[in-house]
Amino acid sequence: MRSFLGVFLPRDIQYDYKSFKQQLRKQKQNLDFVSAPDLHLTLKYLGPSVNASTIEEIKNIIPNVLRSHKFFELKISDIKLGFHHEKFPNVLNINYAPNTKLIRLVDDIEQALGGGRFRDILPPKRDYIPHTTIAKLHGNIHRKKINEVRDAVNNAVWEGNSKSISVNCIKLINSEKLKSGYIYREICEFTLSV
Repeated sequence: MRSFLGVFLPRDIQYDYKSFKQQLRKQKQNLDFVSAPDLHLTLKYLGPSVNASTIEEIKNIIPNVLRSHKFFELKISDIKLGFHHEKFPNVLNINYAPNTKLIRLVDDIEQALGGGRFRDILPPKRDYIPHTTIAKLHGNIHRKKINEVRDAVNNAVWEGNSKSISVNCIKLINSEKLKSGYIYREICEFTLSV
């Protein structure tokens, strides 16, 4: 099963996102939006085909990793176009201010899951750039289109800037790809210490 460790965004950010999304829809931009309850920050992508026994092992390892981590606040910085394995920007992301606690958490998860038998199962470590994908551009992506979307984003009011997300738990999440997008199901939750 396709799985990852992540943090779902809180309701107040989801509400801000819905308002922002409505503004962009009025401008008739060719965007496929993520549904508000599915907005998340991925900490570690576990891969497209993680079996049940590996999930159980991960469920046993992550609580040990989190023992040395306390909950923290993660500040939203902006919304910008980003890249997802393409020549031109093709996603719209919520970006976050630099946060050493987040980077240390991600590094510790990577270290715990990067060795032993996981080395051959899970994807290799990549540079971590914290973001939440909120929409994907579809259709013919070209410079004029990108500029239109960038202008629409710049003209829309995003109330989420400078708000913070309380990272007090992380979730092990299964994602299933359908024609209409992804469906996310929580497998379990891990709490950070207070």
